[in-house]
Order: sequence, then structure tokens, then C-alpha cells
Amino acid sequence: MTNLNNASDLESLYGPLYKFSDAKRGDTIRFRDSEFGIIEGVVLWVIGPGPIAATDMPAYYIVDAKGDFPETVFPSDVIASRPGDEPTLQKCPYCNGLHPAGQVKSCPLNPNKRGGDGLPLTSRNNSHPDENRWDEELYDEIEQAESDN
Repeated sequence: MTNLNNASDLESLYGPLYKFSDAKRGDTIRFRDSEFGIIEGVVLWVIGPGPIAATDMPAYYIVDAKGDFPETVFPSDVIASRPGDEPTLQKCPYCNGLHPAGQVKSCPLNPNKRGGDGLPLTSRNNSHPDENRWDEELYDEIEQAESDN
């Protein structure tokens, strides 16, 4: 039986320990799990990138999350490297994607996002070649042109 705390047992099971990763063996990480949501566990082993069943795989972690079996966790699923760390990614309510922590307000789909002039981007007429012009200005120009004719 494999002892999950014995490095030689883990190396014979998973291959050599990959040294170039954000989280190292023994680190506690928080990560997204498709079944249980956000959970926490200890990195048992780091597997380097390489082919698995004819598919190139990135580096990933084997994590003890106090379940029956160790979890396979990809770096993209890691929320924080240590308990108490700020999350590295946050879910965006505007695009339903993930953004770096504290940068959700910069999402291009944020209706409250402001341009360099401090004005909301959503009030701009994006179909006009000059995207920095206000709708009101365009309507005024149209009305002026119509009254001139």
C-alpha cells in the first residue's frame, strides 16, 4: 500500500516531483472543485507537464483534501496558495469568467466601467468610428444637420 506521506512511494506512483510550480509539496491550497465548491487541502505531489493518453497535460497537483482519494488539481483551479491569502481569481458577475482579484471592475462587460475621461463606457456610441463621442453629441449633430437642410 502507498503511504501518501512517503516521498519515495509517491515518486514511484506519480513520477519525479516537479519543482517549477507555484505551490510546493506540503503547501495548503484552496481550490475549486466541480462537486464540492471551494475546498482546502495539502499538496502531496506536483506532477510536471507531459503527455498522458496522447494528450499534452500541464503541470498539476495531487492534493489531500481529507477525502477517500487524493484530488487532482490544476493550477487554474487554485484560488489561494495559503489559508488567509487573497484569492488569485474572482468570478466576474458581468462575463461569468474569472479575473485577477480586485480587477473585476475592469471587465470590458462591466456596465459601470469608466473610460479615461471618467465617463461611463456604456453611454458611448460604439457603432460610430469615434468611440469616445457621446450619444447626445451625435444626436445634436444630426438634429443640426437636419435643420440646416
